[in-house]
Amino acid sequence: MNNLQIVGEKLYLQTRFTPQRLEEKSKHVEEFPSLLKLSTEILHRIFDYLDIETLLFSLRYVCKQFHELILLYNRFKFDFESISISRLRYICHLINPELVIELRLSNDNKTPSQIEYFLSVCDLHHFTRLRSLIVIQNAKHFFTNLFDYVLTSRSLSSFSIYYLTRIEKVSKDHYYHTLTGPSLNSISSIFQRSNIKKFKSNLKSYQLETILRPIQYSFRHLTIQHCTKQQYYLILRYSPHLRTICLGRIKMNDEGYHSEGESSFASSSDEEESENNELICHSLVSLKFQRYKGSIENLKEILLLTPMLKHLEIVGQTKVTEFVTNTSMLKEFIPNALDLLQSIGVFLVIHIEDDNFPLGMNLFQMNEKRCRFTYEFLKSPEKIFFYSVPIPKIDIHYEIDFDRTTICTLKKINQNIQLKNRIKSTQLCFTDNVPFNFSQIRQSNGYVFPNVTDLEFRLTEFWPYNRKEFVSIMFNLSCITKISLRGNSSVYTDQFISQMEKQLREIFKQTKNLSELDLYSDHLLIAFDVDKIYSIIPQHVKYIKFPAVGLEKMRNIVDQFENLWSMEFAWSEHRMHRDRANKCEGLINHLQMKKRNFRYQKSFFSLLIWFNYINSECSIISDSDD
Repeated sequence: MNNLQIVGEKLYLQTRFTPQRLEEKSKHVEEFPSLLKLSTEILHRIFDYLDIETLLFSLRYVCKQFHELILLYNRFKFDFESISISRLRYICHLINPELVIELRLSNDNKTPSQIEYFLSVCDLHHFTRLRSLIVIQNAKHFFTNLFDYVLTSRSLSSFSIYYLTRIEKVSKDHYYHTLTGPSLNSISSIFQRSNIKKFKSNLKSYQLETILRPIQYSFRHLTIQHCTKQQYYLILRYSPHLRTICLGRIKMNDEGYHSEGESSFASSSDEEESENNELICHSLVSLKFQRYKGSIENLKEILLLTPMLKHLEIVGQTKVTEFVTNTSMLKEFIPNALDLLQSIGVFLVIHIEDDNFPLGMNLFQMNEKRCRFTYEFLKSPEKIFFYSVPIPKIDIHYEIDFDRTTICTLKKINQNIQLKNRIKSTQLCFTDNVPFNFSQIRQSNGYVFPNVTDLEFRLTEFWPYNRKEFVSIMFNLSCITKISLRGNSSVYTDQFISQMEKQLREIFKQTKNLSELDLYSDHLLIAFDVDKIYSIIPQHVKYIKFPAVGLEKMRNIVDQFENLWSMEFAWSEHRMHRDRANKCEGLINHLQMKKRNFRYQKSFFSLLIWFNYINSECSIISDSDD
């Protein structure tokens, strides 16, 4: 992380909720005297690390100088994935579209119909300097406008499209997930006719068959969710300009990997394809696996196709038998076959099946000084975190467990903060084994996990009196944007509830950027009354997911939490078929009786409600029948 990014992140945390009242500006100006002495160019480079809401709704109100500097800024990145319609409207009218270089639009659960609204107030063709367009959606009817822009834009070099998941019912107790969005033929046309250099998507392997054509693509950077081995070969063959590939996972065996009704792209001549694959020698520079689950032998087979790799990252999981048996094979292969490799990053979750697994096994080490590796043995559940130093970027839910053994090639593992700085999502469970001697965990350089944004508490009957102090040392709570509370007990004592309420209230006070709250536990919602929950949760939280309990409590929740942008009631498996339709209908009728401005969407597992939306009347987005 460079110095400008550090300054930018500090500015973000300090000004995110800067008061907009004139009489309170002066004290905030005093916090940034040295910044105002910097040149406009340097300040604009610092602004590159701030989001649009921080720039326009916080930092712009600090002082007159910042107000003028922000209006002169010409590298705005519009991220509308989590924003209110009123703020979106304000931003679009305030900022000249020619000053925008990145645009992120979303029609997900928190921002329904946002893209349609954006296109109704903005003309995409006015964004003449746009470099990157990111679309998260599930609709087809408005994609024509986006499609035309991608094809005609001279500035656009990066295009990302993420399809939303829809749950469809197969039988009474069986469901499957499908991706919904524009036709794949439209996406394929973009590949053939545009100048896109970077493409990202969550398309699945059976959908790639429509897109992969025997033409040469101009991509230099490609990110996809997963593909088959044969499709990976085709990507390399038809994309000679590719320099980086990021894969969610790769399926080595094509059989059984296609959806019903889909045919295999490579079924016509397997022998011929196999011979051609042996001739592939691609000049790929960087290869990343985000969810690798294959064997090490298969990994060797993949890496042989790209002998010029300089950067390799492997994030995934495997079994301990596979890891112990074949790791030495990989250790010998990499230095010999990939002699240009400059860096390797690994993070593997290794599942232990043998109770007699030896903790003192030989460490995986490279002869060169390209990387070092660390083991962390977790006793419950039994697994190993195996990762390199420096650690790659990871997208996992890291379990903080103090009952673990660490073996490391580093001399002082406690001084290695690489892992702690990379972790964004954590799960913290309090048991009697948690070391509440703060001297054991306090770091001289700050928080233990300074960059966590998604924090999950596993609530047990054990609630220490000093939990708030412990959490404040572990995490920078001002960075937290989402908190989840999971309860695994059907009986909470009055003393436990009282202690938990008091300390949660103190923790929430420090979460200035908290916007999302997930209450997983039915028992937790039953133990607390709605008024008590409302009094604990900060007013800046805009989305809450509740378990669907009794209809009367659900009515109380929608009446009490009027400040929310949206809320979701989720049915657990044992409650899913228990008067779900009646509760949905009863809650919707209640909101209509209250004359609330809202939209809603029913699915098999949840009821989503959006408040104070564009239209002044109730409307339904989609409905899934039982």
